[in-house]
Amino acid sequence: MILFKTAISIFLATVFFEIFLTYSPFRGGISPVQYDPDIGMWHKRNFQYVYEKDCYSTPYMFDERGLIKNNYNFNPDKKDVIILGDSYIEALMIKNKNIIHNSLYREYSGKLNFLNYGLGGTGPTQHLEILKKFAQLERAKYLIEFISLDEGWGRDLEEVDPQEFGWSNRALVHLNFSDLNHYETLKPPAMGIKEQLREALANYELYGYLKKTFLYYKNKLASSENGFSPSNIPYGSRDWSKNWKQIKGAVIQINKLSKANHVGHRVIIFSPDRNHYKIISQFLTQHKILFIDLVGELEKLNIALDAITFACDGHWNDETHRLFAHIIKSKFPLTG
Repeated sequence: MILFKTAISIFLATVFFEIFLTYSPFRGGISPVQYDPDIGMWHKRNFQYVYEKDCYSTPYMFDERGLIKNNYNFNPDKKDVIILGDSYIEALMIKNKNIIHNSLYREYSGKLNFLNYGLGGTGPTQHLEILKKFAQLERAKYLIEFISLDEGWGRDLEEVDPQEFGWSNRALVHLNFSDLNHYETLKPPAMGIKEQLREALANYELYGYLKKTFLYYKNKLASSENGFSPSNIPYGSRDWSKNWKQIKGAVIQINKLSKANHVGHRVIIFSPDRNHYKIISQFLTQHKILFIDLVGELEKLNIALDAITFACDGHWNDETHRLFAHIIKSKFPLTG
């Protein structure tokens, strides 16, 4: 009888586990990333799944290198364009043919290979490390770096801070710049027991929810005890000086690495906060780095910000990816 009950229990557990894998109740279902000792996480290789929310259900695919799959045939005889960015560029919710790199490929008539190194939950400091580890700079002619600074629009000002908790589900690499040319690398934890547990939870998108819940009640307790919590500081009133140092340092290091490899560095800014835009645009102008102001371009076209996103999560929609590719083509005459 005991053996029968054990067998039934194992059978039911297996069935329910398979149902969980197929119909995960958590955001995005199975995680698209896995542990990486240098970055903290990277896309699973040769992986495909469906990214679902209330307003979309989109299949996504990664290639053998963990890059967002191309909708065109890669040509080794052509030069590459490296694209760096966060979840707005990774774009798991966008139909593959419309994602920014595939839209750019069409805009430039297939003269260059556009490769998407976007990774959700990352900022410029992680992008520098992704560039150093994964990109083939010797094949590249251009590098396009997307910077989305503001709350609700990419959060790069927060992503560069090790104390901030995002939805990446994993501890990421961080850099601590003392000035534009000197920094300390804060590596993610090694794969010990704690990280193995985190990885197991993160694979089913559980870790982010548990950590977010813990931090919520921790902040509630702290604010009730002393009336203060960092999360209570209005976004526009926070001291971003240290965060700006990290962003500026990462941009300069990406620019130096690009120049050393004879790669043209371009920056695409998306910042509805025009004070933040002023800071980054003046910095890029000072260092002679070419850039585009996407919010400014939208204003010229009389396109409202709420018209460029999905209704259910705030990411750029398919039409926006195609539009931004067209704007980039109109501003940057990249040649093969």
